[in-house]
Amino acid sequence: MPWKVIIVMLVVFGFSSNLSAEYYMFKDENGVVRFTDNIVEVPVVQRSNVKRFAESDDHLSPDQLAEKERLKKERTTNKLTQKPLTLRQKEAAELNKKKEALDEASEALLKERSELEKEEKIILKNDVSKYNEYREKVLDFNRRLSLHKEQLKLFNEKAEAFNKAAEK
Repeated sequence: MPWKVIIVMLVVFGFSSNLSAEYYMFKDENGVVRFTDNIVEVPVVQRSNVKRFAESDDHLSPDQLAEKERLKKERTTNKLTQKPLTLRQKEAAELNKKKEALDEASEALLKERSELEKEEKIILKNDVSKYNEYREKVLDFNRRLSLHKEQLKLFNEKAEAFNKAAEK
């Protein structure tokens, strides 16, 4: 069912563009009468005297004329009734953006943890003297991980409050 609505919307909005055309008549430097649909092709000195012609509707049936008028009115109405995002929609967008950033940070931390574990195995096998340097890296990682967990907790609280407000 929803795909039918999407198809109808695509058809309506796809064909709702301005279907009329404007043509221009002018004389070139040799005095030959020329017609164009691009005003840029008319010499600048002749643009003020150019004759303009709108597309003729005489080839359209009465039903096609009525449909053309209906689409014209609909375009005008759509422009007037478009509403800006509500505060709730803006909040949802901000929460989604924050969630994406937190997910990326979580992935980066998991990758870093894996690299630290590999580094530890190499240090223990080859060079125990670098273990203190490694421990500093681990402590720094743990501080950043704690901060990330706190950010996740705050985000979850905001998301929960947002969802509870939606249920009301």
